Amino acid sequence: MKRLIFLDIDGVLNSAQFIAENTNGEGVIIVDGAFDATSHIDPLRVERLNRLIAATHAEVVLSSSWRRLFGVEKTQFSLKAKGFAYEIADSTVRMPGHPRQAEIESYLSSFTVRPPFVILDDATEAGIGFGKNFIHIHDGLEEEHIEQARRILLNSETLGEHLA
Repeated sequence: MKRLIFLDIDGVLNSAQFIAENTNGEGVIIVDGAFDATSHIDPLRVERLNRLIAATHAEVVLSSSWRRLFGVEKTQFSLKAKGFAYEIADSTVRMPGHPRQAEIESYLSSFTVRPPFVILDDATEAGIGFGKNFIHIHDGLEEEHIEQARRILLNSETLGEHLA
Protein backbone atom coordinates (compact mmCIF):
# COMPACT_ATOMS: atom_id res chain seq x y z
CA MET A 1 0.00 0.00 0.00
CA LYS A 2 1.19 3.49 -0.87
CA ARG A 3 2.19 5.66 2.07
CA LEU A 4 2.92 9.38 1.78
CA ILE A 5 5.10 11.89 3.58
CA PHE A 6 4.19 15.50 2.80
CA LEU A 7 7.48 17.26 3.37
CA ASP A 8 8.25 20.86 4.21
CA ILE A 9 11.97 21.74 4.16
CA ASP A 10 12.65 24.89 6.20
CA GLY A 11 12.19 24.19 9.90
CA VAL A 12 11.99 20.43 9.23
CA LEU A 13 15.30 19.55 7.56
CA ASN A 14 17.09 22.32 9.41
CA SER A 15 16.86 24.16 12.70
CA ALA A 16 17.54 27.67 13.94
CA GLN A 17 20.82 26.46 15.48
CA PHE A 18 21.91 24.74 12.25
CA ILE A 19 21.16 27.86 10.19
CA ALA A 20 23.01 30.11 12.65
CA GLU A 21 26.05 27.83 12.74
CA ASN A 22 26.20 27.33 8.97
CA THR A 23 25.51 30.82 7.65
CA ASN A 24 28.01 32.85 9.65
CA GLY A 25 25.12 34.45 11.48
CA GLU A 26 23.73 35.87 8.23
CA GLY A 27 20.71 33.52 8.08
CA VAL A 28 21.28 32.74 4.40
CA ILE A 29 24.14 31.73 2.14
CA ILE A 30 24.51 33.43 -1.24
CA VAL A 31 26.69 31.74 -3.88
CA ASP A 32 27.22 33.41 -7.26
CA GLY A 33 24.47 35.90 -6.43
CA ALA A 34 21.84 33.26 -5.64
CA PHE A 35 20.46 31.64 -2.50
CA ASP A 36 22.35 28.39 -1.85
CA ALA A 37 19.60 25.95 -0.93
CA THR A 38 21.95 23.04 -0.26
CA SER A 39 23.73 24.80 2.59
CA HIS A 40 20.41 25.16 4.42
CA ILE A 41 19.81 21.41 4.70
CA ASP A 42 21.06 19.60 7.80
CA PRO A 43 22.47 16.15 6.94
CA LEU A 44 21.46 14.85 10.40
CA ARG A 45 17.79 15.68 9.68
CA VAL A 46 18.09 14.10 6.21
CA GLU A 47 19.47 10.90 7.77
CA ARG A 48 16.45 10.79 10.08
CA LEU A 49 14.13 11.20 7.11
CA ASN A 50 15.99 8.39 5.30
CA ARG A 51 15.37 6.07 8.25
CA LEU A 52 11.65 6.93 8.28
CA ILE A 53 11.35 6.14 4.59
CA ALA A 54 13.31 2.89 4.96
CA ALA A 55 11.05 1.78 7.84
CA THR A 56 7.76 2.66 6.14
CA HIS A 57 8.49 2.52 2.40
CA ALA A 58 6.70 5.86 2.14
CA GLU A 59 6.96 8.20 -0.83
CA VAL A 60 7.91 11.84 -0.37
CA VAL A 61 5.55 14.49 -1.72
CA LEU A 62 7.14 17.93 -1.60
CA SER A 63 4.71 20.41 -0.07
CA SER A 64 7.37 22.97 0.83
CA SER A 65 7.58 26.39 -0.78
CA TRP A 66 10.84 25.03 -2.21
CA ARG A 67 8.78 23.33 -4.93
CA ARG A 68 8.08 26.74 -6.45
CA LEU A 69 11.23 28.58 -5.32
CA PHE A 70 13.70 25.99 -6.62
CA GLY A 71 11.60 23.32 -8.29
CA VAL A 72 11.57 19.61 -7.53
CA GLU A 73 14.75 18.89 -9.52
CA LYS A 74 16.94 21.45 -7.68
CA THR A 75 15.42 20.45 -4.34
CA GLN A 76 16.19 16.79 -5.13
CA PHE A 77 19.78 17.77 -6.02
CA SER A 78 20.18 19.69 -2.75
CA LEU A 79 18.75 16.82 -0.69
CA LYS A 80 20.99 14.25 -2.43
CA ALA A 81 24.01 16.45 -1.74
CA LYS A 82 23.17 16.17 1.97
CA GLY A 83 22.68 12.40 1.92
CA PHE A 84 19.06 11.87 0.86
CA ALA A 85 18.89 8.27 -0.35
CA TYR A 86 15.52 8.45 -2.12
CA GLU A 87 13.66 10.38 -4.80
CA ILE A 88 10.99 12.99 -4.35
CA ALA A 89 8.01 11.13 -5.81
CA ASP A 90 5.80 14.15 -6.45
CA SER A 91 4.85 17.61 -5.27
CA THR A 92 1.62 19.29 -4.35
CA VAL A 93 0.21 21.73 -6.88
CA ARG A 94 0.59 25.38 -6.00
CA MET A 95 -2.83 26.96 -5.53
CA PRO A 96 -2.29 30.75 -5.30
CA GLY A 97 -4.43 32.31 -2.62
CA HIS A 98 -4.96 28.98 -0.83
CA PRO A 99 -3.13 27.74 2.27
CA ARG A 100 -0.84 24.72 2.21
CA GLN A 101 -3.40 22.44 3.83
CA ALA A 102 -5.74 23.07 0.87
CA GLU A 103 -2.94 22.04 -1.51
CA ILE A 104 -2.39 18.84 0.48
CA GLU A 105 -6.13 18.14 0.65
CA SER A 106 -6.36 18.64 -3.11
CA TYR A 107 -3.53 16.15 -3.62
CA LEU A 108 -5.20 13.59 -1.36
CA SER A 109 -8.54 14.04 -3.12
CA SER A 110 -7.10 12.30 -6.20
CA PHE A 111 -7.20 8.97 -4.33
CA THR A 112 -10.32 6.84 -4.14
CA VAL A 113 -8.99 5.39 -0.89
CA ARG A 114 -6.90 7.80 1.14
CA PRO A 115 -3.47 6.28 1.73
CA PRO A 116 -1.74 6.47 5.10
CA PHE A 117 0.08 9.80 5.25
CA VAL A 118 1.86 12.24 7.50
CA ILE A 119 2.55 15.94 7.10
CA LEU A 120 5.93 17.06 8.43
CA ASP A 121 5.79 20.85 8.69
CA ASP A 122 6.78 23.66 11.03
CA ALA A 123 3.74 25.78 10.09
CA THR A 124 0.71 24.91 12.20
CA GLU A 125 -1.69 26.04 9.48
CA ALA A 126 -0.42 23.21 7.23
CA GLY A 127 -2.06 20.73 9.59
CA ILE A 128 -5.51 22.27 9.95
CA GLY A 129 -8.08 19.52 9.57
CA PHE A 130 -5.57 16.66 9.43
CA GLY A 131 -5.56 15.68 13.12
CA LYS A 132 -2.98 13.06 14.07
CA ASN A 133 -1.60 12.95 10.51
CA PHE A 134 -0.01 16.35 11.09
CA ILE A 135 3.28 16.34 12.95
CA HIS A 136 4.24 19.83 14.02
CA ILE A 137 8.00 20.16 13.77
CA HIS A 138 8.99 23.06 15.99
CA ASP A 139 12.68 23.37 15.14
CA GLY A 140 14.06 20.51 13.09
CA LEU A 141 13.13 16.85 12.61
CA GLU A 142 13.84 14.92 15.82
CA GLU A 143 13.78 11.24 16.77
CA GLU A 144 10.39 11.65 18.46
CA HIS A 145 8.91 12.94 15.18
CA ILE A 146 10.31 9.95 13.28
CA GLU A 147 8.76 7.52 15.75
CA GLN A 148 5.42 9.33 15.69
CA ALA A 149 5.39 9.34 11.86
CA ARG A 150 6.39 5.68 11.71
CA ARG A 151 3.49 4.72 14.00
CA ILE A 152 1.00 6.71 11.93
CA LEU A 153 2.22 5.37 8.59
CA LEU A 154 2.27 1.75 9.74
CA ASN A 155 -0.85 1.83 11.92
CA SER A 156 -3.43 -0.53 10.43
CA GLU A 157 -6.27 1.68 11.73
CA THR A 158 -5.39 4.30 9.10
CA LEU A 159 -5.33 1.83 6.22
CA GLY A 160 -8.28 1.93 3.88
CA GLU A 161 -9.83 5.14 5.15
CA HIS A 162 -12.33 6.21 2.50
CA LEU A 163 -12.57 9.83 1.50
CA ALA A 164 -15.81 11.56 2.39
